[in-house]
Amino acid sequence: MQTAPNRKEEAETPKKNYKLAAPLGLVVLCLALVGVISLISSGAKLLAKLNDDSAQRAEIVAAVSLVVGMDPVPFDSVENAAGDFVISATMWQAINSYSAQGGVYTTNESGELVIPKSDAEVAFRQLFGPEHTLPEPTGSGVGELRYSAENNSYLMPISALVSVASPEIPEDAKIKEEDGVYTVPIRYVTTDASSLNVGGTSGETTSAADYKTLIYRLGKSESGYYIISVQEDAD
Repeated sequence: MQTAPNRKEEAETPKKNYKLAAPLGLVVLCLALVGVISLISSGAKLLAKLNDDSAQRAEIVAAVSLVVGMDPVPFDSVENAAGDFVISATMWQAINSYSAQGGVYTTNESGELVIPKSDAEVAFRQLFGPEHTLPEPTGSGVGELRYSAENNSYLMPISALVSVASPEIPEDAKIKEEDGVYTVPIRYVTTDASSLNVGGTSGETTSAADYKTLIYRLGKSESGYYIISVQEDAD
């Protein structure tokens, strides 16, 4: 037999306390907001990382540094580069690469550096890519850069390489890539621009306060970026 509940007991039954509901909800909301901010921040960092091309720029600057320093007359292909520029640049690339490994090429009885053909071919591919053939130097006598079939080496007079400029990619410049060819504006930076080849004509000069920008077209192989052409800025 059921009995009616005692009204006094009902009155003494504790009621649910909702006093903590509002603060607890606020805490949850704050934590959710922190999570959203964290996700936005992580996304922004990831996007910035994806858009950061500083490593690529550094690679390109290193790849063109020697050629910029030699400041050749612009050329639309390696085969059309003026004079002995290509073979001379190749020799210096070989010297620099061997020196970076702690090596120094020996000299012959005439005091000329003896650079093995195998080293020169590697240096040529590093600078100008695998699609071309290392040209023969025009020199034939002592004191001239020439090839010696006798010891399968290039003989190069000892001289200092005077770098007239260093390369810089303008901050607002874009590195464009199409079908494996990278097009990059390279700004020539120098404190004395009097010896720079300006306008693609040997002998023309500019004042020390002036700079020039040339367009480099580059390819890329396993060893890094290499130069396809150096041309005047169309702008």
